[in-house]
Amino acid sequence: RGRCYYSCLFFFFQGGSVSRLRHSKTYDNGRSYFSFYGIRLWSLRNSPQTVLEPGVLPGQCWPFEGSEGFLVIKLAQAIHVTEISYEHVDKSLTEDGTITSAPKQFTIQGAADEMDEIGTPLGSFVYDKDGHPLQTFPIKT
Repeated sequence: RGRCYYSCLFFFFQGGSVSRLRHSKTYDNGRSYFSFYGIRLWSLRNSPQTVLEPGVLPGQCWPFEGSEGFLVIKLAQAIHVTEISYEHVDKSLTEDGTITSAPKQFTIQGAADEMDEIGTPLGSFVYDKDGHPLQTFPIKT
């Protein structure tokens, strides 16, 4: 049987979304905003939904408060997960040549309902900051 690859675009266009109820608080440094003659018109900040949108340039990310965060991605239908891919901006595209904001460790859980706080553990993984920007991790079933 062939594999079906679920990309961020699949989730986005097939009804996948980030739960509005279950995610870490978005970090707001108060510096990203549009102003007109010194009057702040609106602030710019990426929402958790950003993780499902294509783009791996600096600033195309979802910053959350603190050193640990979480989010729940709701799928339009049940899937059988065999691997997880995580992509972060390449070090060569950053101002200082580092990616200190990349995750070091992360855990993936499956759940039948977005309010299920325990879920089924699918794996814990370590992102290699010196590796390829797109890294794939197998799910051991």
